[in-house]
This record gives sequence, structure tokens and C-alpha cells, in this order.
Amino acid sequence: MKDYYAILECTPLSSADDIKKKYRKLAQQFHPDKKPNDPYAAAIFQDLKEAYETLTQPTRKEAWLNERWLHQVHHTFQAQAFPLTPDRILKNVLKLDREFSMVDAYRMDQFTAVKDLENVMNDENLNCLKNFDEKEINQTIILHMLACTKPFSYPYLENLWEKLLKLAGDNVTQVEQIEKVKQQKRNRHLQQKLTVPLALIITILLCLMIKKFAI
Repeated sequence: MKDYYAILECTPLSSADDIKKKYRKLAQQFHPDKKPNDPYAAAIFQDLKEAYETLTQPTRKEAWLNERWLHQVHHTFQAQAFPLTPDRILKNVLKLDREFSMVDAYRMDQFTAVKDLENVMNDENLNCLKNFDEKEINQTIILHMLACTKPFSYPYLENLWEKLLKLAGDNVTQVEQIEKVKQQKRNRHLQQKLTVPLALIITILLCLMIKKFAI
């Protein structure tokens, strides 16, 4: 959750004038006119604008404070004072990759775990990655996301494939990597579905043959 006070370098005790002064100072520093074609500065400026508008509009401020309070009550509040950037998204992807590599796949709640992966690839993050267009970071994210899918069954991953293909865009190599892993998962899933019926058929045939010879 974004910490609007920290973003504006203020505290809950800061007055409206203090917040306004901080916003003006920081906004001038990171304004697109001052730093054109700088996506990192643009991301910071967007967060500054969002923080200022939230803290100076009573309705939005109250809603944000209530949400923050609920997170604090449930011990889920993680303050974020930095703007959304490809580096931050990559860091979250690497964290998930490490966590999944240490978990027993047979005891994992696949539905919940895949939702965590999808959340890292939500619309806001995808738009950030596309806007920054850091090709090496995007490629690294795709590779680690594919590694994260290793424990999961094909049916759980449909939405995630779509998100990764969106990120890959017109990069033929990355699209082929995704499609290859997707096809491997699909083939393995089909094999597993056929295993039980085939085993049952073979068992029935063996029983019939044994009965026939017994007679």
C-alpha cells in the first residue's frame, strides 16, 4: 500500500500548508518538463500527484486512512514510499521464484499460489513494464515467471499465459519461450488425464484374459 505521507516526505502531523510546500518542491524537481523522456521521474511525479490529491481531498483522505487502518489491524500494512518501476516488479518476481522453489509442490495450494503470480502481473504492473520498455528486465521477468510455473498444473495457468504474452508483445523469441512451456504443460496435463482411463482399460482386459484362460 502506498504511503502518501512518506512519498511527500511528510508525517500525519504535517499541516495542509506543509503538505502543499513539500508537493510543490518535489513536483518541480520531477516534473516532466524538467526531466523529459525520463520514465522514472515520470513515475515519481505521478505518485507525488496522487499523494497530494489524496491528502488534500477530505473524502479520498478518509478512505485511504480507513484502508490503512484496516491493514494495520490485520498486520498486512506494508508501506511503500517508492514509485512503481520495473526494478520493483522484478524484485517481487524473484522473491516469488525463491519461495516457490523451496515449497513442496504436492502440499502447495495451487489456486492461491497462481493468484499471487497473476497479481504480480496485474494491469498496473503490465502497463508499467510496457511504458518503461526495459527489454532486459522484461525478459528476465518472463524467464523467472516461467520458472515459477513449474509446480503448477496446466488448468490453473490460463490467465497467466495471457499476461506473459502481453508482456512479450512482438518479441518472437519470448513468445516462443512462453508457447513452448505452455505446450509442455498442456501435453503433460493430457497425459495425466489419460493415465487413469488407460490403466483401467488395461486392468479390465487383463482380468478378461485371465478369466478366459481360467475357463
